[in-house]
Amino acid sequence: MAMKDFFKKLLGQSNDAEVRRLQKIADSVLALEDKYKGLSDEELQKQTPLLKERLHNGETVDDILPDAFAAFREAVWRVDGKRLFPVQIMGGICLHQGRIAEMKTGEGKTHTATLPAYLNALTGEGVHIVTVNDYLAKFQGEWMGNIFRFMGMSVGIIVHDMDNAQRRQAYACDVTYGTNNEMGFDYLRDNMVIRESDMVQRGHAYAIVDEVDSILIDEARTPLIISGQGDKSTELYARADQFVSRLKNEEDYTVAEKEKAVSLTDEGVAKAQSFFKVENIADMENSELYHHILAALKAHALMKRDVDYVVQNGNPGTGKTTVARLLAKIYYRLGVLSKGQLIETDRSGLVAGYVGQTAIQVQKVIQQALGGVLFIDEAYTLANGENGNDYGKEAIDTLLKGMEDHREDLIVIVAGYPALMERFLNSNPGFRSRFNQFIHFEDYSPDELTAIFEKLCQSNGYHLAKDAHHYAVKYFEKRWQARDETFANAREVRNFFERVTTYQANRVASAGQMSDQALSELLLRDLEAVGDLNASDDEGETLESLMEQLNSLIGLKTVKKEVTTLINLVRVRKMREESGMQQPELSLHMVFSGNPGTGKTTVARLLAGIYRQLGILSKGQLVEVDRSGLVAGYTGQTAIKVREVVQQALGGVLFIDEAYALTSEGTDSFGREAVDTLLKCMEDHRKNLIVIAAGYPEPMEQFLDSNPGLRSRFNRFIHFEDYTPAELLEIFESICKKGGYKLSPKSKMYAEGYLRELSAAQKQHFANGRAVRNFYESVIARQADRLGAARRPSQEQLSEILLGDMCDGNARAELDRMLSVGIIRQEKEQQPERAFQTQASCEVLPCAASAQPSPSSRPAEKENRRAADSFEPQPALVHTGQQLQPGARIGLGELQQKRLSVCFADEGKPKEIDIDAYAFLLNANEKVRKETDLVFFGNPSSENAVCLKTEQKIPAIDIEPNRIPQDVAKVTICFSVYDDRSGQNLSSVKKPCIQVFDKTRELFWIPFGTIEPIRTVVAVHFYRRNGEWRMNAVANGYNAPLSSLCQSYGLTVQ
Repeated sequence: MAMKDFFKKLLGQSNDAEVRRLQKIADSVLALEDKYKGLSDEELQKQTPLLKERLHNGETVDDILPDAFAAFREAVWRVDGKRLFPVQIMGGICLHQGRIAEMKTGEGKTHTATLPAYLNALTGEGVHIVTVNDYLAKFQGEWMGNIFRFMGMSVGIIVHDMDNAQRRQAYACDVTYGTNNEMGFDYLRDNMVIRESDMVQRGHAYAIVDEVDSILIDEARTPLIISGQGDKSTELYARADQFVSRLKNEEDYTVAEKEKAVSLTDEGVAKAQSFFKVENIADMENSELYHHILAALKAHALMKRDVDYVVQNGNPGTGKTTVARLLAKIYYRLGVLSKGQLIETDRSGLVAGYVGQTAIQVQKVIQQALGGVLFIDEAYTLANGENGNDYGKEAIDTLLKGMEDHREDLIVIVAGYPALMERFLNSNPGFRSRFNQFIHFEDYSPDELTAIFEKLCQSNGYHLAKDAHHYAVKYFEKRWQARDETFANAREVRNFFERVTTYQANRVASAGQMSDQALSELLLRDLEAVGDLNASDDEGETLESLMEQLNSLIGLKTVKKEVTTLINLVRVRKMREESGMQQPELSLHMVFSGNPGTGKTTVARLLAGIYRQLGILSKGQLVEVDRSGLVAGYTGQTAIKVREVVQQALGGVLFIDEAYALTSEGTDSFGREAVDTLLKCMEDHRKNLIVIAAGYPEPMEQFLDSNPGLRSRFNRFIHFEDYTPAELLEIFESICKKGGYKLSPKSKMYAEGYLRELSAAQKQHFANGRAVRNFYESVIARQADRLGAARRPSQEQLSEILLGDMCDGNARAELDRMLSVGIIRQEKEQQPERAFQTQASCEVLPCAASAQPSPSSRPAEKENRRAADSFEPQPALVHTGQQLQPGARIGLGELQQKRLSVCFADEGKPKEIDIDAYAFLLNANEKVRKETDLVFFGNPSSENAVCLKTEQKIPAIDIEPNRIPQDVAKVTICFSVYDDRSGQNLSSVKKPCIQVFDKTRELFWIPFGTIEPIRTVVAVHFYRRNGEWRMNAVANGYNAPLSSLCQSYGLTVQ
């Protein structure tokens, strides 16, 4: 025996030798990895015609295999983000050589098959990839089709209900996905046609068969049934249900409760014959009609609410199956059922893949369930078919008949999501009369989820450390807050438990700690390692930071104003809702119109985050899609595709770019199907989904007019204007700065002139920011070409953009031309930058605000009004500080170490108007911590005197930012008419402004425009950001008393 093993080791077994041969070919493929990695997308795509040319010149597919596999492997990486492993390359070689490659589920069979498919498709003779069902054919064809199309290959998909022209077109593609049934029958039909032109297949050069054991063995044992489609329909159930609903007990029919039987009286028979227009309902030809009438009558008269048929709805993991199992046992103990077993099934267990087999399959399941409970999970999928050939309809009809035939010893429970179950019951009138007991399973609360987790730990011999328990409480609270319609409840808990215990086992094993204590204890690190508590907190994405990002966007002044108004509206509605006040429904679906590159997607993404922070959306993600992401290429799949996209977007914003493409192709039925499905989803999920449709202005108007439901749902419109030349230049400079580049003075002048001309020449469909990005990329490419010849350029040279980098031709001559014709002017001497740079921005107010005033002009800077040793803020006609526009945000820097004074100043006001100063010290939730956090004349000093109401000649608040307690996140300073009841307002105040001083000088001043009849002014916010204090120059007001502001900040006003 030892000698035999020695020779096996020395000579190797035949399989080992074969593996070595495959490995050698795979190594030649892997050796080409760097070659194809270095190619651009365009160069990689050119490999397909080059490889075809090599075959044309006499090489064989085996000769080009290494290059073909290596090129397509790189394409898989670029399109799908997966780098195929050496074992997958070896599997592909096996398939190319006509052998069987045995791979387990999850090892990448789908990607493996693409390598030999691409290689053999290069011959131009076509490749067939055979799967076991329509779903896999569609799924793999769409998924892998993206990679084939990237490499210039066409892809077809053969599914049920395609006509001959569609099949012929699909078979004419380079690669064709389909099922064994469809391809087999197409082959049979092709051999029965009279004319060759009627054939759909073009030949059989190369095929890959997925799940070959199932196709050649299991399905070969299935009897073949060829028949026409059944002609039974649910229409007769509907008419019978309509008829019996009009009948009266004892007058039109009688009921025998004990025997569970019903019968029509003579009056009932006469009414039936009149209703259905038949002479004698007892005739043999009317037997089916009579059966349907009695079935409907029994459902109305005999079926009991909580005995016969039950509908359970709720999210996954809420205990529906467990309760169904208990019901089965309880009914058995009560003698209602003879066995008490629970048979679980879903669509896949009831619906077959070809005509005639679905009814047989349903009857088989019913036979198994007799004497117990038949539990049908996700029952709504039976009614999801988008065309008349869906076999779910046949399953429904058979199920209804089975429920009637076995009503004495069968209970049926259907389960699924609430909204979808409602749609399922409406799909057939017979359901409503049979399923009349509804049980809704609410999502578990955070405390219940934590209790389930603790019970799982205890039942499996684990206990939680104290800090681990605290983490679990926070984790399930966070998961519960972010839940949507697909939240898995107890399944979520079990999955988390299994991940935690797996990590704990690995930790204990690696540490060598095998004590009972170590094996049974779950530590904080075990939960932190698999929990996503920190990731889900979205650190830094606070409402303030999101608004700051919106403010920092270049241009978009009108957009910012409209977005701010919308956000204020939402916030005030939220306050009203929290106060228990009634209000009408508010639609937040929007239309963004404008040319490309104007910031529509960026603003949509910020809005999603802002709405999440305001509690309107549960997640705040942005899902971007266009027509190709919503419309499928064959009947019935578009609605499914739309619903899948909506599921991804639930809790956030669905952004549909170029939405008009859904309706712009005239008679396009797929686009209309997408719109109809989208409207239904918008209605079903109106509380947790916002849809933004975007595109060019005129086509978007046509899009809204294409369907009456669109304009009623999209009732908010924001137009994104093209950027001005100055804004385009600012965008260009910003991109350069982010990329680590700096512009020379001449190159900046050139960029200004170029962007002015570009903007003027392309008004329609101008690419705006995208055009600037393209210009930037061309500039840095030319700079790279210039520096490529230099041996060792300095860091300064690597970062500087010179005039010669700006265009391919003579940049200096082009610059002279732009100067000569007045497109740009000679650059003046640069002025030193001011200490604080600001942009037009916007601010969310804590309550409804009036329109933001426009800034007024002020005299230029002049010398200080007072000497440093006797300085005191006063009303001023001249200003020595920097002017800030309302809404500007700045960092305080060293100023946060000083005592600052915020004042309300003006050039004059009536004596009877008394204005006072107020300050609110707010926590992270924008609420006061205690009553003394309001600083005013009745409480002139906060704790530790870090915020004071000072006795100046003008209303003022003093503040020392660096001394403010850590639990104070924001200080809001306001000015208001003293007597709320006087009816006075600030409209008669001349040229008011907000001033900010330190001990020696005016630092900033913020002007107002025309003062509307307002009573309260929010002057500034001081707030923390990353440990430093910043100031928001709000300078805005509203026509409401200060008491409204107090209430919004959590103060009770007497």
